[in-house]
Amino acid sequence: MIVVDHKWRDLPSSVYLKLLLEKNYGHSVELVRLGEDSALISSFMPHMVIYNNLYEKDRNEYARHLTSCGIKILILPTEGITFSDQQTLLFTHKYSGIDFIDCYLAWNSLMHNAILENNVLPESKVSLAGNCRFDFYLPPLSRLLKDRDYFFHKYGMPLHRMNILITTNFANAEFWPDTSFLEKNLEKQRANGIPVFSDAAKLAQYEYEYRNMMFDLIIGFTKKQRGVNLLLKYHPSERKMLYQRFADELKTLNPNVFLIEGEYIWDVLNVSDLTLQRCSTVAIEAWLMGKYTAEIELLPSLDHFLQPKYREGSWTVKSVQDLSELISSISDNTLSISQEMNTYRKKIIRELIFKPDGETSKRVAETIDSLTREIHADIRKLSGVTMKNRIKSFVRRTLGMKGYDIASNLSKFKFGDYLGRYDKRFSADDVREWSEKLLPFL
Repeated sequence: MIVVDHKWRDLPSSVYLKLLLEKNYGHSVELVRLGEDSALISSFMPHMVIYNNLYEKDRNEYARHLTSCGIKILILPTEGITFSDQQTLLFTHKYSGIDFIDCYLAWNSLMHNAILENNVLPESKVSLAGNCRFDFYLPPLSRLLKDRDYFFHKYGMPLHRMNILITTNFANAEFWPDTSFLEKNLEKQRANGIPVFSDAAKLAQYEYEYRNMMFDLIIGFTKKQRGVNLLLKYHPSERKMLYQRFADELKTLNPNVFLIEGEYIWDVLNVSDLTLQRCSTVAIEAWLMGKYTAEIELLPSLDHFLQPKYREGSWTVKSVQDLSELISSISDNTLSISQEMNTYRKKIIRELIFKPDGETSKRVAETIDSLTREIHADIRKLSGVTMKNRIKSFVRRTLGMKGYDIASNLSKFKFGDYLGRYDKRFSADDVREWSEKLLPFL
């Protein structure tokens, strides 16, 4: 059983991993949404459960219970590229307690070493694996990338204008000035022991002010330069209504503003000429595709995202003038990605992404298969299966995934604009669609 967090980040790589394990190794693999593993586990009866993380106490304790039933537990992170030392502490699960798991499949040697140095796990339980989603940026899976014609036909995006992609990651800004939810969420993730995450109010206010400054920067630029397409891609953990209003405001200055929803970031990056971002994995992903990137630097860092050395692969933007000059230089072909910058980017990519060769998913599948030996799971030992979970399991078995979707969505409409919950869900049709696309690559 593979627990899938975000549909728009994790589903394609999870489907590919599922196919590799089924077709190459003969395993049966079920994909379930985050938070529904306990509800559906009795109907699938897995020998192994693979999580993205086990920060939260309830999920951590449930996973610990599964190990007592002989079920193997793996952590295969799909987020957290270890940009800063303090952020790394969170991703190692130092304050969560994961000594019971069978294996942590680390993104890179930085995380691998941090887990060992902080005595989170013994070396026998940490495998240097990489992140499966990066395979989609590289051959052969990069053949699936969508092109400008797709965006022209779907969005009416002019083909011959420069595409400026604006990506955001201001999830904590939503909780200023009322930080009660953020405080509880950080506590659930066991982040309180990490200095930068110990002050929820400071973190939320910082991101709120940074977001407003970024909005002002984009508005100022749009007033000054209109001959480009602006593609706005917000983080799935941010409120979409905020960005819909922002896009509408920008459209009064430039009609070629496009709020991008329901697209995978690699497809949007593929058609971008310049990506504007702040302390984001998106920059690394753009580097894999040889793209121009700019680091928006409007306030000093709180050390919860990016170390200074990771900024060197991008141009720095601190003002409207900086942005205008950068775009003009790219448009006029007077600026190029130098050999020195390319060399630096490759160094950082090798540091952050273990073997960026398009083969990570195959290596991860091989590692998972090796860990399936000598499993003695006894699902009958499972305890704490509530009546609610039994009903969910019954609905799924009798009505199928579509019926289960209808039933489970009835209680979730109120979350349509909150923390990207509408963005996380996937259906059997989504899995089938990606399976059809990926089967030829096995």
